[in-house]
Amino acid sequence: MWENDKKFIRAVRECYANMQVSIDAGEEVDYSSHCIKETDALIKYTIKQMNKYRASHPQEVAEKKARNYNPKMPYFQNL
Repeated sequence: MWENDKKFIRAVRECYANMQVSIDAGEEVDYSSHCIKETDALIKYTIKQMNKYRASHPQEVAEKKARNYNPKMPYFQNL
């Protein structure tokens, strides 16, 4: 598990390091499309790992508490 984490993080860091080298060299860099592939892969992997954890560790809430839960809007939104 940790090796996959390191692989994705290393790819993102290398991409941004390459972008910084390009900027320092005075090249034209398109920020909007740079490192999208690496960042998307990291985000998808992170979400996959979170869902895997949630599936194997269900949150237990007392039935009475779950039945009586009534979310309240913060006071500053009642204006």
